[in-house]
Amino acid sequence: MVLKDNPSEEAGPQWLDSERGTQLIGWICLRCGQRGVPRQRFGCERCGAPGNEIGETRFEARGVLRSFAEVHRHAKWPVPFVMGEITLDDGPTIHAFLDDEVAWHPGATVVGQAGERLLHSYVVFTSGEH
Repeated sequence: MVLKDNPSEEAGPQWLDSERGTQLIGWICLRCGQRGVPRQRFGCERCGAPGNEIGETRFEARGVLRSFAEVHRHAKWPVPFVMGEITLDDGPTIHAFLDDEVAWHPGATVVGQAGERLLHSYVVFTSGEH
């Protein structure tokens, strides 16, 4: 799932910017505690709880890069761009855009910030190592 700002009022935004940095808006199962990104109300993928037992939660846009790929062909988006698989410090694993100016390596610490990409607002992750 690529974290894109969703203009749908029903779905709401997929992230918030705060004093502490970007926070991703996700879901939590009120029955078993399973969590994920992005927010959804379909039900729990682990225990099968219905949508009315799914709450909203937030995750810091910080984590560890597990893998990445530079994309050179895509049906819709201009290329090249870099996508990464990131395990957030708060738990879930997501797929997101990576800053294409960084020499990436698995295990790198990453931090996400809202940014423009492909004419839309997305969370783009950059190096958290200084």
